[in-house]
Amino acid sequence: MFIAIKVAVLSALIRLLLNTDKPLWCAIIYTVFVALMNIFFTTDILSFLIVTGLSFVLSFIYFFLLARYSESWGFWLIAVGGLFIGLV
Repeated sequence: MFIAIKVAVLSALIRLLLNTDKPLWCAIIYTVFVALMNIFFTTDILSFLIVTGLSFVLSFIYFFLLARYSESWGFWLIAVGGLFIGLV
């Protein structure tokens, strides 16, 4: 259930990225969302910090690549392949 919500948020943020062309904003929004969700599901502070930091790095790379290749066929490969960020 939680993974489906993360993928839905990523999909909405892709749409935001296409409208604003701000990959850092999208990565920050996604990281805040993951941090808020992990507050409820994680009891260990170290795992919380690792997951939150890792989600920021991966989502920033994902949104940066999407913004860079938004005008080419590579956009769809990155968009579909990057949805696996939701697994982190």
